[in-house]
Amino acid sequence: MITKYQKKYSVWLDLNLPTRDEIEIISKDYNLDPSIADDLLNPTPKQKVSLSGALLYVVIHIPVFKHSHSGIYSQGNEQEIDFVIGRKMLITIHYDTIDAIYKYSKAVEVKEMLEREEGGNHAFVEIMIEIYKSLFDELAYIEDQLREIEKKIFQEREKEMVLSISNIGRNLLNFRRIIELHGEILEELKMLGTPILGKKFDSEINELILEWQRLSKSAENHTAFIHELRETNNSLLSTKQNEIMKMLTVLAFLTLPASLIASIFNMSTSLPLVGEPYDFEIVISMMIFASACMFLLFKYKKWL
Repeated sequence: MITKYQKKYSVWLDLNLPTRDEIEIISKDYNLDPSIADDLLNPTPKQKVSLSGALLYVVIHIPVFKHSHSGIYSQGNEQEIDFVIGRKMLITIHYDTIDAIYKYSKAVEVKEMLEREEGGNHAFVEIMIEIYKSLFDELAYIEDQLREIEKKIFQEREKEMVLSISNIGRNLLNFRRIIELHGEILEELKMLGTPILGKKFDSEINELILEWQRLSKSAENHTAFIHELRETNNSLLSTKQNEIMKMLTVLAFLTLPASLIASIFNMSTSLPLVGEPYDFEIVISMMIFASACMFLLFKYKKWL
């Protein structure tokens, strides 16, 4: 589907799940290179920038997340946005609904209805800024999840948090992997686009690069945070397991004298006390006394 937005000095065409006929229409209207037109029909696995005459072709991928009812952050698929950038025009092609583009389209419609003056930035830059805003919101949500995990770790729920930490760690790794390439894309776009779109575009891309750097740094900080949480959680789990093993070892040693005495009196030989009055009570007392001595020894050595 093609949606056209006419701004004061430029035009923006947005194509969601375009058909072959729609690609042929815009290719003819805007004189697109046949290789670009073919590329627009299917998702492109790699992010890239290329120059075709007076038009720039840019493929950008963005990470996509889904929020589950349990509050655990689950990672979905990455989304692709293709841009065809000209001096007075922009074409966006995507194969799924992009929340940032939808939000930007509504803002453009409001500007049209209110007959406001066009903003200073190129539409590509404005859309990318909107995309980065949405990604900052996702990072803010992740931070909330990390704070919740931190609280639960110190509520002795370390075992439950192992899976949550692993899921968010995977999401952050995927997030950084995708946006890391944006820096190279924007630098190359700046180099190729400035001679065609002018010095103003150069300064706009510089602002966009700064926004990307902020996003990348924020993702890096979140990764460091979750690394510390994982180390803390593992340390607490290890300490708890060591305490359990320590108690089991102590219990084994406390029962060792009693087991030894019982084994001795179970031997098929002539034994003292056997057959004497109160022989059972005396043997049990010996067991309790030996165990008590072991307990006091452990306390004295501060093993308990």
